[in-house]
Amino acid sequence: MFESLNIVRRHAFLSVVILVAMLVSILFHYLPAIVITQDSAESAHFRPLWSYQTKKQILTEPIFVNDVIVFGTYDGSLQALSAIDGTEVWFIKFPDPIFSLSHDKEGVIYVGTGLHYQTKSLLNAIDSKRGRLIWQQEFTGHLEEPPLVDEQSQRLWITSGPSGLWSLNRRNGNILWHQEIGHADTTPLLHNDVLYAPAQKSETLQETVFYALNPDDGTIQWTNEQPGQPWASPIIDKTGQVIFTNTGIGQIGLARETDKGWAQAISTKGRTLWQSTLPGMALTPNIYLPEEGLVIYVTKDGSVSALHSSDGSKAWEMIKLKTHFSSPAAIVTQFKEKVVAVTADDGDLFMFDAITGRFLYRQLIAESTSSAILVHDRIIYIRTTHGITALVSD
Repeated sequence: MFESLNIVRRHAFLSVVILVAMLVSILFHYLPAIVITQDSAESAHFRPLWSYQTKKQILTEPIFVNDVIVFGTYDGSLQALSAIDGTEVWFIKFPDPIFSLSHDKEGVIYVGTGLHYQTKSLLNAIDSKRGRLIWQQEFTGHLEEPPLVDEQSQRLWITSGPSGLWSLNRRNGNILWHQEIGHADTTPLLHNDVLYAPAQKSETLQETVFYALNPDDGTIQWTNEQPGQPWASPIIDKTGQVIFTNTGIGQIGLARETDKGWAQAISTKGRTLWQSTLPGMALTPNIYLPEEGLVIYVTKDGSVSALHSSDGSKAWEMIKLKTHFSSPAAIVTQFKEKVVAVTADDGDLFMFDAITGRFLYRQLIAESTSSAILVHDRIIYIRTTHGITALVSD
């Protein structure tokens, strides 16, 4: 009888041990998420993790690809830094300034060289692991925004200022077709086998034509006319039926009292669903939060606005936080709140609740900056005029 009792006790003890082990396993599995969601951006404080200084001015937004931070400079330097400690991984020198930068899912980097006043520009495809040139294609005009890349069809589409829209073979850079839609400086949108791109109607008119084109040959399917110049790269909504875009009057980096801005929603059939006036000219790209039904815009005059994506009505707005913004916002998800973050030209970092617009945080993080923040693995990367700084929150 005592032996049976001991067996029962042993079984009970083992059951308790297994239960405790399961609870500990569950706790440790979810502990990071619990810790993150308990932190509020209001109590954040960012400190430098590492900093890298350049000799020439950085022109591009930095990108994260294959564990390196890549950026381009005014003297044509393309540099890759270790995201861990900021040491240089590889370096390529081009003859002209690097103005646009992006990468695809396979890690190929697309580098646009040449500035607004130049008549010729180059699109370069770079192997991000080795830092080697894959192919190069020349265009008339300038490349101010990255290309749209479709890995499935092995094609890409890019705008080159006054020469319009181009389609290329992604593997070798060969040109497939060219369509002179007007002055275009945005990244096109491909959705349901239709290509969407806005362009300025004429160099002398501040009017935009929004195009729907056949991606195979560039033939025009429909157009939609809008006020102002085309500044936004189009975004498709969660239903796949609505396109968000925006237009404006003004120039990047130059603030004037005459600056204006409008946000639009267009159906995929070409009908304007709504148009709303913004505090000023918006900086692309905009942020679309599908679950919250919001589109967030940063304007040059130092304002941040959120519109309801359903009808363009105002959800919240922060007017003239600073005298000037040169970079769009980014979403930070490491805090309790879903945070929209934007940096001012004088180096101030602002954070707001993306849903309500409630002010959460402000910190001077650099002497000057004109870059959207880059967020990866709870680290924030900031571009200043002559450097990259990685920041972590205590």
